[in-house]
Amino acid sequence: MRAARRRTRRIQQLLALVATLALAAGALAAYAFDARSSANQARDEALSRQVAIEAKQLRATDPALAAQLALASYRIAPTVQARSTLIEATGAEMPYRLLGPVGPEFLASDDHGRLLAVAQSATDTVELYSLAGGRPTPRSRLTVGPRSEQDFTVALSPDGRLLAAGDTAGKVVVWNVADPAHPSKLATQGGQYYGAPFIADLSVLWYNKTLFRSAGLNPDDPPASYAQIVSDAKKISALGHGISGFSFAGDCQGCLGFTMLPSVWAAGQHLISGPLGSQTADVAGNAPLKQILSYYRQLWADHLVPVADQTQNGLSWGDRFEAGKVGILPGDYGIAAKFTTAAQKAEFADAPLPAVSGGGYATFDGANDFSIPQGAANWSGAWEVMTVALQRKQQCDIASLHESGVRWGVHPAATRAASRRTTPRSR
Repeated sequence: MRAARRRTRRIQQLLALVATLALAAGALAAYAFDARSSANQARDEALSRQVAIEAKQLRATDPALAAQLALASYRIAPTVQARSTLIEATGAEMPYRLLGPVGPEFLASDDHGRLLAVAQSATDTVELYSLAGGRPTPRSRLTVGPRSEQDFTVALSPDGRLLAAGDTAGKVVVWNVADPAHPSKLATQGGQYYGAPFIADLSVLWYNKTLFRSAGLNPDDPPASYAQIVSDAKKISALGHGISGFSFAGDCQGCLGFTMLPSVWAAGQHLISGPLGSQTADVAGNAPLKQILSYYRQLWADHLVPVADQTQNGLSWGDRFEAGKVGILPGDYGIAAKFTTAAQKAEFADAPLPAVSGGGYATFDGANDFSIPQGAANWSGAWEVMTVALQRKQQCDIASLHESGVRWGVHPAATRAASRRTTPRSR
């Protein structure tokens, strides 16, 4: 009995010892786990802070990557620094990457930020994207020319209805993109361009005989070269009293082409050549054009033109000349309609536009045309306007209003009388 009791006691002691050791082991394991968790948390917080610092440093140069790193930092450990960096990175509007082929790309957007055009030089194409939803959404792809030529420029009209793109061959193509998903080339049908002229005009060099006399110049010797234009303009500008020697429409591309191109032609060269739809432009190697632009720059730099000419868009083109405040004006012959008094007809005269270095003359004998773009919203209304404007009565009315109608033979008496009334004295 006594031996049995000792054995039982010994077993109980062993069990107590095992239980004690198990409790100690559990306590040690719990302590180790807690220590490991604390170490992992400290590691994550340190890593989160490091990633947050990198995200903050990248925000100015690569905001998209900065936003991704800020999110990763917060996911690693939602520290105060990670949360602040994430809020800063996502608080501003995020950029959007447009992936395309290797090579230069050029962008243009309308004034309202609704349409984006991306010219891709490697493929000579233009991608159109709608920005209405806040992110670029592809709408259509336009081909400018053959793959052998690269597309290097693109422009959208302020209202986003017209798009122009040009390639290295000098070809410029214009589309109607009022519906970005279905763009169409302007005034084309079956690959052909169509239009109808309704008013004819030509470009000349107007000069003020009275100001020529006052400046000591021969009123019967208008400028025969651009060097003489600059020389005469200096003498006329020296008269003072708000008088300028020269004037041009600096913000009217059509006006500038109308008055500059004849001087290029008179020098024996062309700026634009080729059939419609496949025209090329010679700009870089065009010596007469470079000379003309150089003379225009000199006229501006020497303050021989009105300051307002820089923004002259053609709406009031020639008004200062008509008021007797400009000595020389390359302009359209149609402004003769404004010369209604005998004094004006005696004071103003016209001459052909000279070659830039002299020795020749030329004019731009053209017209104002009607064209209806494909996809026009009110094409029937446009057709009605064209039909009315080209009728016999309206063409006669144009002549009586001192303009040159294109149907010159419809009323010979009216057109000849109008011509006699508006033709000023010329050289």
